[in-house]
Amino acid sequence: MDLPYPHLVSIESPPVIISSSITGLFISISLSKAEIPHVLIGGNAPGGQARLGESVNQTASIDFWKFLGPKYSQFCTTKSHISLMISDLFSMIYLGNPKRKLENIPRLVNSSFFNLATTSLIHVDRVLFDEQVYQDAIGSKFCHLIQSKIELINYSESTDRVNSILLENGEMFSNPRMVFDATGVVSLVAKSANLKKKVLSEVEKVVWTHLNVNSNEIPEDTWWKYGTNLLRLEQATDGLQGISWLIPLKERLSVGVSLANTNENPDEMPKEQVMDLLLRAYDKRGIQISKLYRHELEIRATPHQYYLLERACGANWMLAGNTFISIWYPSSSGLATSMYAALMAPGFVKKEEEIGKNYEDALLPLVDFHWHIDQMIKGGVGSPAALYKFWSIWVSFLPGKLSKHLYWYQYKQLHIKLLKLFSKLINIHYFVQLSLFGFAITAVSKRGAHGTPQKIWPLYFHSKKFLLNNYIKGFAQFLKSKITP
Repeated sequence: MDLPYPHLVSIESPPVIISSSITGLFISISLSKAEIPHVLIGGNAPGGQARLGESVNQTASIDFWKFLGPKYSQFCTTKSHISLMISDLFSMIYLGNPKRKLENIPRLVNSSFFNLATTSLIHVDRVLFDEQVYQDAIGSKFCHLIQSKIELINYSESTDRVNSILLENGEMFSNPRMVFDATGVVSLVAKSANLKKKVLSEVEKVVWTHLNVNSNEIPEDTWWKYGTNLLRLEQATDGLQGISWLIPLKERLSVGVSLANTNENPDEMPKEQVMDLLLRAYDKRGIQISKLYRHELEIRATPHQYYLLERACGANWMLAGNTFISIWYPSSSGLATSMYAALMAPGFVKKEEEIGKNYEDALLPLVDFHWHIDQMIKGGVGSPAALYKFWSIWVSFLPGKLSKHLYWYQYKQLHIKLLKLFSKLINIHYFVQLSLFGFAITAVSKRGAHGTPQKIWPLYFHSKKFLLNNYIKGFAQFLKSKITP
């Protein structure tokens, strides 16, 4: 094939990335780091819109510091907890010291294996972050951007290969060495290959925006400022049924909701009305965001459904990140699946042994995590004892995911083996995890009268005292409940 770009003339059939989504951009950066020339078929730079996927989980946070590097820290804030509000119960898992400084994280994650897992967690303001990633990806000499849409993907069932890609501008890529489909729910390659899709949820309406913050009005000792906050909405009390998020960024607040089909005519309710009811719901629980914030970006709304494709890759193609799998957003797995696809992309190009199997094996456990969260969202968690069990199982997923992930950063095999062993231990029964450390990092309290959080977590900013108090209180609460497996 005659290529119109001189720096790719040494490769007859370069790898092709379909879509300049954040997944496609991560893959482009990864291939450029490996000095692999490639084609990126996409569009213009992302506009200044609020985007989903701003709360980052453990694996993606590690990738942020290890793979992308600290240059992007200007778009980040630390993430120290995940809280959950259900009826009059407030609970959280405490994931890091809220007093730690963002600028110290690069040093801490490189100082010890323990710090890597406990200090790296972040939130990312994707309004600005995505723009910078786009510029860095297309600025590489190894990336050739073509701004065009796909007209046709020619897939061969007999060889399980993408034989050619025809663009709307008339360009044709024949026999591409590798195709990375980063189109998300559109799934262009999957549709061409007639892959079956397993639906993991009903179609829900997602409404979200960014609110401008007047930081001077929020005291520094406001606990919810330092983590991801989830709220299960009830139709009877909130006028909405669904799961909401509240994510503090540097000068903005990301707020949104995924509405269940049980809402009365959710598609007909204006997005402005949904947002108004959502802010009132937080006000009722003592988090007075409607008085502190004003709308900065447009309120966005879209239908959404979670899913899993029947397989993630073929002879010369990969379904990257959420093109292959999409699970409940409280899992904070959006950027994580994108990062993982990017880490493995050079291996796919080089045809490393069992690279496809390793990719699928790393992502498929997310399905179990999805159903665990789904149970909570559908009303399966409503007592202190049930919350301890919920958070214990949540945390028990982490060591296994980390053990698979750290292989890519060439950590000592001893560390990886110990993580795998630890994962097996705490997955014997959720009480094992609670007894070892779960009671310490899990806090469960009731809000005070009139919706005001009455001394919910007074020790939140004193990590050692908070962990000790949580353990003593949690162990006593658990024994009192006399819960059985």
